[in-house]
Amino acid sequence: MVKDKSFDFIHINHVLEHVGDPTAMLAAINRYLKSGGYLCLEVPNEFFSLATRIKMALGIKYNSSTAYFTHRYFFSRKTLSVLIAKFPSLKILSLKTPYIAQNMDLPHKVIDSLQSSIRMGAVLECVCQKK
Repeated sequence: MVKDKSFDFIHINHVLEHVGDPTAMLAAINRYLKSGGYLCLEVPNEFFSLATRIKMALGIKYNSSTAYFTHRYFFSRKTLSVLIAKFPSLKILSLKTPYIAQNMDLPHKVIDSLQSSIRMGAVLECVCQKK
């Protein structure tokens, strides 16, 4: 069995949007994270990416590559920040929309580079440190 405060680093990648209670999940993660340890989490930026906003403005049907998965929650920079703020021991070090199109074709690389540079990328990446 894993002891509380066992890990220096915990990474959850595209999980938080699927769980029934994201607050309870972060509480459990917080219990297992050592003081000074890091949490890196990534969630889709489903409705707030530049590409999605342009499609919606043009009346193009929303058709995200992840729209068909069983996402129970959708996060924005604000809602993710509010969720993490429920845990005063977690300090957000970075909250960004990273460039993720390394292995895609040129049009996708250009679009992702643009939307990431203006903080409206397809993914939200948050790095926290436990005090």
